[in-house]
Amino acid sequence: MGICTSAILCGIFSGRQNDIQGHGGPLKGNWISGIDFLDELRLGPQDALPKSMDTPSRNKYFMLPLLLGLVGLLFQLQRDKKNFWVTSLLFLMTGIAIVVYLNQYPNQPRERDYAYAGSFYVFTIWIGLGVLAFYDFMKKYIPGSVAATVSGLVWLLLVPGILIGENWDDHDRSGKYFARDIAFNYLNSCAPNAILITNGDNDTFPLWYAQEVEGIRTDVRVVNMMLFNTDWYIEQMTRKAYESEALPLSLPP
Repeated sequence: MGICTSAILCGIFSGRQNDIQGHGGPLKGNWISGIDFLDELRLGPQDALPKSMDTPSRNKYFMLPLLLGLVGLLFQLQRDKKNFWVTSLLFLMTGIAIVVYLNQYPNQPRERDYAYAGSFYVFTIWIGLGVLAFYDFMKKYIPGSVAATVSGLVWLLLVPGILIGENWDDHDRSGKYFARDIAFNYLNSCAPNAILITNGDNDTFPLWYAQEVEGIRTDVRVVNMMLFNTDWYIEQMTRKAYESEALPLSLPP
């Protein structure tokens, strides 16, 4: 529960120590803010870390997205309680409630923050309302049109600007074709009308991309064994797809 809340409210909207999956230790996958005394309380002196830990995935947002979202939350609570309870319920049901419902075991093979994407969307609504709250405050002192311009520009630079600046270097995928090239080589190494058996998502998705998007070797039938215990996937495999024939599946009498 605590890990989920930390990931939702801090890891996404405050900053990230690195992109290594953590299991509670001080050096991997924790959230950071970029505010030294706050980070040192939880993780120790950050200026004593070796240079090897200063990677592109070390992103600091100074808690600005988080704080702006909390301001928006309070603004909505004050101005529109009915919709506040709707968005809050959606936030809880797609966040903490998902953790309870899925009952995930510790030490997952990968981070599962994507399972809580719905709650991230809700929090971005509050971030937007935070900008509106800032505008509502500013227009008391300056003309409304000026307040709107100032609010938009200031928070555009402070939140999306910081996010782009901090995340671009570790999320830029331009020139990275390894997954695509592996799929190209796998498919082109197969005999005509071959069956290519894979064992999971990472093996399969590049192959699907190569066939679906680039039309590479659509005569080869890709079979994901992790899905082969589901009725819908078996039924899908019994149908012709592109240039590949249906799998010759049968059940014994």
